[in-house]
Amino acid sequence: MIAVRVQYTVRPDYADTNAANIQAVMDELQTLGRPGIRYSAFTLADGVTFVHFAMFASKEDQAVLGQTAAFPKFQTALKASGLVSPPDAQPLTAVGASWEVF
Repeated sequence: MIAVRVQYTVRPDYADTNAANIQAVMDELQTLGRPGIRYSAFTLADGVTFVHFAMFASKEDQAVLGQTAAFPKFQTALKASGLVSPPDAQPLTAVGASWEVF
């Protein structure tokens, strides 16, 4: 399993656009229906700091995310948005879960 947490902060005027771009990624992933991809995104209480959690059953599943139409568009728009703080990606090591991860 591969797990990653990414956190970044956008300008207030870009938060809604970023959320819409994230939803486009989620919609495409749901359409693909790959059980080896678990991806979620949240905002902190400030409404402009986004936290993404991605879990992949394999490297092949991880590669699928970058091959979607929506994810590269999301990344390009995010980079062009004038970020307050850039994405900080941190690999995660599973310690335990109350549900079967994969």
